[in-house]
Amino acid sequence: MKALSKRGLLLLFCLSACTEEKAKALQLAAETFKNEADAACALGADSIKASVAMPEITRGEISKSLAEAKKFGANELDIIYSYSSIEDTGMKPSLDTLSKTCQAQRQLAAIYTDLPHGYLLSNDDVKKSQKYVVNVTARFAKLAQVFASLPGIGRDNIARIKIIEARTKAMAVTDENVRLPLLDSVAEAILINQTNEAQNRAQVMTQFAKTVVLGEKLAHASLEYDKLSVTDLLDSLREYSALYGNITGRTSIAENALERINNVETRIKNDPGLSPLLDAELTQ
Repeated sequence: MKALSKRGLLLLFCLSACTEEKAKALQLAAETFKNEADAACALGADSIKASVAMPEITRGEISKSLAEAKKFGANELDIIYSYSSIEDTGMKPSLDTLSKTCQAQRQLAAIYTDLPHGYLLSNDDVKKSQKYVVNVTARFAKLAQVFASLPGIGRDNIARIKIIEARTKAMAVTDENVRLPLLDSVAEAILINQTNEAQNRAQVMTQFAKTVVLGEKLAHASLEYDKLSVTDLLDSLREYSALYGNITGRTSIAENALERINNVETRIKNDPGLSPLLDAELTQ
């Protein structure tokens, strides 16, 4: 009887340890998702804040002063100065939506924090997390779609203002031999700014894609937690790393990132295990 009790205690210890290892593995996956979500929140907020109001200046004024540099046609000027004196109307509401989504992510992260403290508590917390992670992921997908529709995302109006200021100073120079090189510098700054803004927009959307794809993976891991072994979860973590590299390497432009985000949203809505967990407004 005593030998049996020792065996039972050993078995209970093994089960507890294994389950705790499972909890730690899931917690590590959740930490990876949290880090990507935090980065998406930071990039999104920075992008909105960079789209400050532009000063009053007309396209005609810009065109006239830079024509001497002979580096621009109408298309380039339209791209760089098509938003002249106002903020995008959708930016402030988008900042509010971003804030609410990021707050929901912080609540989700708090659930995973205590997972390794005990295997019985872990199972309860994982079940509690299932609805949260599905809805947080879906909210990031919705938010990414809003960001993709805003022309101001990725646009650096602060840099644009500096360009306008440089152009104003150049036009104040009366010596043509001095003024023309200054205008050439302004023209070059516009070209660089165009490239940087395109990269900024792609970076924002790609970060949302990473968050949404990893969120879907975490949602499945949480839903199937009882069935998964420690090895399964560790394999899932390795898949996280593979997904990270895949998204970083292939989602190089905003349009590709949005396509991946939309695909995740569609899969969640059609998944028999995940879709019942969605809040009503996210099923539309």
